[in-house]
Amino acid sequence: MLRSRDLNEWFFWDGSGFTKQFEDPYTTKKTPEERVCKTLDNHFGRIRSVVYSSVYHVFITVVPSGNGIGYATSSDLKNWSEELSILCDAPEKLARRLFDEGMLLGFDLDSDSGYLNLRVKDARTFYSRWTGLLLESGVKVQAIRSQSRSLKNIFDKVTT
Repeated sequence: MLRSRDLNEWFFWDGSGFTKQFEDPYTTKKTPEERVCKTLDNHFGRIRSVVYSSVYHVFITVVPSGNGIGYATSSDLKNWSEELSILCDAPEKLARRLFDEGMLLGFDLDSDSGYLNLRVKDARTFYSRWTGLLLESGVKVQAIRSQSRSLKNIFDKVTT
């Protein structure tokens, strides 16, 4: 992941900020580990390409999603939206409830599998309100699929 202020000088991600500059691999005394970009810690794997949407004012990347692809968004290139798929008895009702509460960037219903695919705005807010919103909606959930670290952490806390 790279950034530049003027397109002449470039900085890459060091794990906490865009502070490292590229060096000549033939003259540097640093080890490769000291001069390689770190991978952003996210829930869907390595980010390969990013575009900026001037319409929505967010960065967008393509990510694996179930049997296909989806997308994730970020306002700061560090914190990315999450996606999860839910199998339930009333997917439209659940999607409307979550969307009306401002929890989602978007959603779609996979008519073949019956899964409701949600793109979450802010994982921390979503997961802190998820149980209450689900109970208020009256929807019965049969399954949840996600590669989300946030969801796994919450599941681990609840089940251990």
